[in-house]
Amino acid sequence: MHAVGPSSVVQQINDDLSKIAAWYCHNSLLVNPDKTKLMVLGTRQMLQRLPPDFHVTLLGKEVTPAFSARDLRLQVDSNFSCDDHITKAASLYLCQINRVRHLLDTRTLENTINALVFSRLYYCSAVWSSTSKKNISKLQKVQNFAARIITNTRKFDHITAVLKELGWLPVSSYLTYTVGILAFKCVKELAPNYLCDRFATRSVVHDRNTRKKDSLNIPGYKSASGQRTFLYRVITLWNSLPCAVTVADSSIPKEKTERISL
Repeated sequence: MHAVGPSSVVQQINDDLSKIAAWYCHNSLLVNPDKTKLMVLGTRQMLQRLPPDFHVTLLGKEVTPAFSARDLRLQVDSNFSCDDHITKAASLYLCQINRVRHLLDTRTLENTINALVFSRLYYCSAVWSSTSKKNISKLQKVQNFAARIITNTRKFDHITAVLKELGWLPVSSYLTYTVGILAFKCVKELAPNYLCDRFATRSVVHDRNTRKKDSLNIPGYKSASGQRTFLYRVITLWNSLPCAVTVADSSIPKEKTERISL
């Protein structure tokens, strides 16, 4: 096989962009090259190999790589570290709520924080939950601040008891919980087909009658980036769950189950 060079890859992308632009025009739609973002995903070492003048062409205009871009409220960067997304989930709304907390009762405060803060804090968490411990720590500080606002707890008081009183899981535990729910739906075929089809038991992959034949087959990812992928994390978590959980069945009919959007 012959290696594909950067120039041929760029040519293929440009051809595809031309077809996309033609489809837009044929369907009376507009495409704006100035609002089009080009992102190359990879490790820092891989991105350093890109030619300095790397770009693609859309409707006669050059589109150069951007480090980060927003897609359905998810801020994605080239390294897929989600640093920018976590930073934008900062405590701006909490500061505003904190100024008027004396005007609101506890229930209203909690509902307001759930609607304005946690809906942003955990948005698309199944995608970025493999982010760094540093980012998880930032989100934990936001959650702690929210708990202090609701319970009127002082800044230096211990927060663990407050979170238990509110029934809130720590951020890292909550992210694991949401991934576990998604794993359950994928295995029980309650999630979209493009997710469910990615999972297979070891007995399907090979015919050996082993003790773990009913466990999910784990992808052979050896790199750290591979083990951070959604598929690897979900399968590893599912295989670590007790049998009582993995053999359980949902009482919600498949046709009535709400589809998960990633």
